[in-house]
Amino acid sequence: MAKGLTFDAVPWRFVEKDAIAFSGQGRVPVLIDGEHVVFDSWSIATYLEDRYPDRASLFHGEGGRAVTRFVNAWADGMLIPAIARMTVTDILAHVAEKDRAYVRTGFGGQRVVVDGGSVVLPIFQSTVWVNLQTLRLDVHRDSAEAMITKDRMRVDIGVEFYVRVRPDASSIALAAQTLGQRTNDVQQLRELVEAKFVDALRSVAATMSLADLQEKRSDFVKAVQSAEAGAGSPVDALSDRELEVLQLLGKGGSTRSIAEALHLSVKTIETHRAHIKEKLGLQDSEEMVKFAIDWVAQQEE
Repeated sequence: MAKGLTFDAVPWRFVEKDAIAFSGQGRVPVLIDGEHVVFDSWSIATYLEDRYPDRASLFHGEGGRAVTRFVNAWADGMLIPAIARMTVTDILAHVAEKDRAYVRTGFGGQRVVVDGGSVVLPIFQSTVWVNLQTLRLDVHRDSAEAMITKDRMRVDIGVEFYVRVRPDASSIALAAQTLGQRTNDVQQLRELVEAKFVDALRSVAATMSLADLQEKRSDFVKAVQSAEAGAGSPVDALSDRELEVLQLLGKGGSTRSIAEALHLSVKTIETHRAHIKEKLGLQDSEEMVKFAIDWVAQQEE
């Protein structure tokens, strides 16, 4: 602080009105100095100047105070309204709800916003919304796709999977990185993860007889949950070479530069890129590069 005073700073988020309700209004900054509560930047500056005259001056005399007052009034009347027209709607559009959060990336680094808000600069920053609601995914396998049991019997199986993203920063960041906007679309999410659920069903069904499946349904459910939980992140499905390619992509490497770095042909790198895109369920090369950049950034945190 310019006055040379010691102080404690308390972080505050846009929606945390209750935290500053004691000040009698809903905006920051708020200064608490003993029994005194002061809000508004100009009021705080004049309070500190008058309350601590023995410390370094903020205005360097009455002339400086008058000039600063003019600049403050001009900013309040001209500059701030112009900025507000560009930012207020964006702030409101990026206030996380109880059942949704988002990850902001780009300028300023990655930030996970849960039950709060932040300013997002459209050109320099991007956001990925993550659905925190529990989603139901129905998986059915019958007829030609029926499961094969341990005793070589075909059995029709229908299972409901309930999936959700844990509402903590690391889980939300991982979901944004690996699933992207698909958490908001049940059909897209099903297309991405259904194969993993089917694999879990097949692997467990193959260890149980038809009689076991009928009589020990709870054991079957627990075994499927255990098998599915061990599936891990979609990135785990990549080979060591594909992980190398993904990492170099995330560091800004082109197909040619990656080929040179790994002493491979351009065609081989293009094949690895195609496999990465397919395994991660990414739509196109642009989405793959964005995923790679976010993944590398998270690994380096």
